[in-house]
Amino acid sequence: MLPKAICFDLDDTLLSDDAFSEQAWFKSCELSAGKNNSIKSQELFCKINEIRKWFWNDEERRREGSIDLFKARKVIVGMALKGYGFDNEKMGEEIVNNYARFKDELIEFFPHVEKALNELMAKRIKLALITNGNG
Repeated sequence: MLPKAICFDLDDTLLSDDAFSEQAWFKSCELSAGKNNSIKSQELFCKINEIRKWFWNDEERRREGSIDLFKARKVIVGMALKGYGFDNEKMGEEIVNNYARFKDELIEFFPHVEKALNELMAKRIKLALITNGNG
């Protein structure tokens, strides 16, 4: 017997969110480092990743950060930039905005998801979607 409805989570269930996150951070670091000769893109990328892991590894920070991802990302990038002696909020916002733009451009369904959703719709199963990510 088929279900009447199925509710899916979006990020890392239907969309390969994490797989493209790394690429988006790297592209954003490349773009920003290209505007500033005192920062190397690979070093900035590694520093942001190091701080991201530290930030999201703590339950309290993870809970607070998931409420406002943009703010959490600004904190992470700001900490990375301070490691280079920069305390430039505008540059941090630019890196975070570029990250979001690149991520939106790169993100894709996991393999076979689109086909599976189409098959479920063809069977007239109602589908719902939830996410705590970007709308």
